Amino acid sequence: RVISAAALSEEDLTDAAVVILADVPRIPERLANKLADRVAAGTGLVVIAGPRAESAFYNNWQGIAGPLCPLPIGEETADNTGVSPASSTFVHEALGLFAKNTDLETAQVKRWRKTGERSAGTVLAAAFSNGETFLASRNYGNGRTFLATCALDARSGNLPARKSFV
Repeated sequence: RVISAAALSEEDLTDAAVVILADVPRIPERLANKLADRVAAGTGLVVIAGPRAESAFYNNWQGIAGPLCPLPIGEETADNTGVSPASSTFVHEALGLFAKNTDLETAQVKRWRKTGERSAGTVLAAAFSNGETFLASRNYGNGRTFLATCALDARSGNLPARKSFV
């Protein structure tokens, strides 16, 4: 189900197996606390840190297992020539299909977020060709959190135009 961030309620989180915050600036504190508890209990969380995501919110979001985000989210960086996801860095099990025979390396991502020091247990799942973080993950209680450092739409580049993206 797609639910706008403004319409998100505690009931929406109750049965969710995975919650994706796609370039959501922030969520209210009571929902953030509820979601942190749900993730610790086994729900998955994907944070897509696009240009609207408020780094202060995500960097300060804590629950019983520490920071929700695997890495602190920094300022957005822009490069008109772009960087590509580097398939040789795809170490996360979710990316196994894309480590070989992929067209993702032909993508040009022109806007992404810098990241800070890793939280304990963070796995750098994939990097860009310039060595900066593309995807990161960490176990969080019985759940898992995943961070994408760029919007996964045309605002960041041509990644969605790649066959492998779908």
